[in-house]
Amino acid sequence: MAKLNQIIALIPGKKNRGKEVMERTYHIYQKPAMFEGIARKYAPKEEGGDALPSEQHMPQMKVADLVRDVRAAVGDLLDVVATQDAANCTAKASIVIDGKVLLADVPVTHLLFLEKQVRNNADR
Repeated sequence: MAKLNQIIALIPGKKNRGKEVMERTYHIYQKPAMFEGIARKYAPKEEGGDALPSEQHMPQMKVADLVRDVRAAVGDLLDVVATQDAANCTAKASIVIDGKVLLADVPVTHLLFLEKQVRNNADR
């Protein structure tokens, strides 16, 4: 099982990947011609008439492929963030100064808040 610090290290990369995939999908979606295709076969109207060549243009993208890419990228991000949130619910520590326990079993989110308060006050 991954440690909380390992999960936290993964989040920025997953966020960037999700953002890139969403932006790419948005830009592709703005070009409807990429999803259009055509297949035409010409037959002369009368025997011995002009024979025109067949025409075929395949779609360059499929909506299902875009949805799959977005689902994978965003799904990975959601999984990692959910793992972090679950770990934050169970992660606790005690604040000990000079061997004396000031606060016992403090949730990690509150420890982060306290750290921020100490840093803000130290900067003054």
